[in-house]
Amino acid sequence: MALTDKQAKALRPDDKPVFDGKVTGLFLAPTKTGGKWTFRFTSLNTGKRRDAGLDTYPNTTIADARENALAMRRTLDAGDDPIDQRNSEREKAAVAAAALTFEKAAREVHTELKPGWKNAKHADQWINTLQAYVFPKLGAKKLYAITPADC
Repeated sequence: MALTDKQAKALRPDDKPVFDGKVTGLFLAPTKTGGKWTFRFTSLNTGKRRDAGLDTYPNTTIADARENALAMRRTLDAGDDPIDQRNSEREKAAVAAAALTFEKAAREVHTELKPGWKNAKHADQWINTLQAYVFPKLGAKKLYAITPADC
């Protein structure tokens, strides 16, 4: 039988995990703040049981958890381990983030800080100073490659 929202909301922290009847391996483990979605499968590489955490309930709805678990199931059917795949995607994202140029990183910081400044003039001054004095020298450099000697 498929897990319903009503059943999920009624779970107490000391209850046992409840498996979803629609997606094999998907279950909701109750916690004090709701629950934790987990997808349980057997790794094709090692033959061992693995649990992939999907997210928390109610942050992730039952439908979204099913969708995520089905995506992992498709990855398994393709012959890959979903946890290993997710970890490699995270590593690639970390490498890409580490490869940010100074200019791109500064512009991202500017975008994040801009709402906190009292007026638009301060935001303009901040980025204009960087454009005039810093970007010509350091803008194209990767963040990890900048040394004190560059400054």
